[in-house]
Amino acid sequence: MPSPKLQSAKGALAIVTGASRGIGRAIALAFLQQGVSVLGVSRTISDPLEGTSAEFIPCIADVTNTDDQKLNNAGTLDPLAKLSDIDLSDWRHHFEVNVVAVLALTQLALPMLRATNGRVINISSGAASSAYQGWAAYCASKAALNMVTKSMAVEEPEVVAIAVRPGVVDTDMQKVIRSVGHDTATTPSPAMLAAMVSAPVGDDVLGEDPTVNELEHMVANLCGHESALFCVSSTMANQLAIRTHLCNPPESMLCHWDSHIFKYESGGTSLHSQAQMIPIKSSPNLSVQDIKDHFITGSFLGHCAPTHLVALENTMSGVVMPIADIRDIGQFTRSMGALVHMDGSRLWNAAADKKELREYATLVDSLSLCLSKGMGCPVELSQALKPKGVILGAVYEGSHLRIVLHHQIDDECVDMILATVNKLHLAASEPAK
Repeated sequence: MPSPKLQSAKGALAIVTGASRGIGRAIALAFLQQGVSVLGVSRTISDPLEGTSAEFIPCIADVTNTDDQKLNNAGTLDPLAKLSDIDLSDWRHHFEVNVVAVLALTQLALPMLRATNGRVINISSGAASSAYQGWAAYCASKAALNMVTKSMAVEEPEVVAIAVRPGVVDTDMQKVIRSVGHDTATTPSPAMLAAMVSAPVGDDVLGEDPTVNELEHMVANLCGHESALFCVSSTMANQLAIRTHLCNPPESMLCHWDSHIFKYESGGTSLHSQAQMIPIKSSPNLSVQDIKDHFITGSFLGHCAPTHLVALENTMSGVVMPIADIRDIGQFTRSMGALVHMDGSRLWNAAADKKELREYATLVDSLSLCLSKGMGCPVELSQALKPKGVILGAVYEGSHLRIVLHHQIDDECVDMILATVNKLHLAASEPAK
């Protein structure tokens, strides 16, 4: 809904960067439709913004040209690369576009903004607070832009400065993101396809699928757990494991506010387990003190949901959770009569070898492992003890899926994956030269 101020604006001017397409163009059109004149800054103007009573003033500028650095430009996603591979000149250019140019234009406009109690609205992103593989430059620049905005709000009391996170918008940038892919995408290798063709078929509901049984037994041994359960997604694996622990409401589960279980599983814990999720804001991972501060010990005459489960995630936004922290959380949680689950979708990236993987796994009461992230397979496993039919149904003849997992998770493959990750750990621990 348009604001009253916009509806009644007389002689107002909005400076919109990146006005030729995407979010910038949509914002420019919205201002024009409310009678606000727009100075549209962009490298190109694809077609004139006409058909409104307000004036659109195009300004062609590019921050890569030193003569135009006083002007902001549209944000950029490039370079899409890991930190180890980014060209530093590309990194500098990215920050010139996404951060330096914003500040340069704002400095030029400040005298007018102070005099009119104007507003500075910067476009932020969820990437400002979460790390994504290959997005280091974009995540860092958006975090920097957020801090520039906060600092301006403190330093300029006569100017309103805010950063807006618009969510996922189907722009050209999103098309690039979809085309690049991520670590959840997988393509079966020829050896995988051959293994699928020759896989024996059995009824997994009756426990008669030899490939499934062997795979689950292998993973349980790898992680030091009593048993494992094949699932078709990390969400299903997490929710099944949680449901095995939470079955007597009212109950609550503590988790990180940015965890997959809390943010991206459609409220499954509340739906399937009838339990309250209590998200904790902590950076980068939960600590035992966080758990102690939020742990609910009793129902208080039926008014509270006691904490019966703590859900951890490793890695969390690319940050490894130390074994010592997991051990401390587990000791406290069990001393309070509760249990610990771990979303280990990227546990492969946290463990330096099979011994460390097993140590991580044995510190928790249940965990999920994703075999598509780093292992190249399309489905998941959960260390859970209840039937998979409890929530999302069973797969009667699942050998063709399971044989892909079995093919990829043999000892040789596990050794190769963990050895590669270990090299990254060693490289990261070396002092900068």
